[in-house]
Amino acid sequence: MSAVMFVPSLVCGCLAYWQYERMEWKVRGPFVLGARFCEVPRPDPQTLSVTLDLTPPPQESLIKQRSEGLMGEAKDVFGAAELQEYDKVSATGVFLDNKSVFIGPRPRKCEADILSVVPRNT
Repeated sequence: MSAVMFVPSLVCGCLAYWQYERMEWKVRGPFVLGARFCEVPRPDPQTLSVTLDLTPPPQESLIKQRSEGLMGEAKDVFGAAELQEYDKVSATGVFLDNKSVFIGPRPRKCEADILSVVPRNT
């Protein structure tokens, strides 16, 4: 019984020693990986010719924009020239159920999520 318990301990000990040697090789080995990346000459930083405004818009304007898009009239999704993120849309046609494709599973918190992509004919 003791021989059966000794084998897994021996395997774990050998793997731990191998990991230790590997770490030593990376830190002080022939290629010295840490030093290679630190000694690379880096160019001086350059200023961009374009200034970016990264400040987010006020929360009130986002809520107003989204509510206007949801309360407005539905736009034809295929005929509209430009759609905003929260615009109400409509589409007409017939779904082609025989050509549907299921994509998944995608993990969502505690349950699996499967997407169904169904083409339509106008």
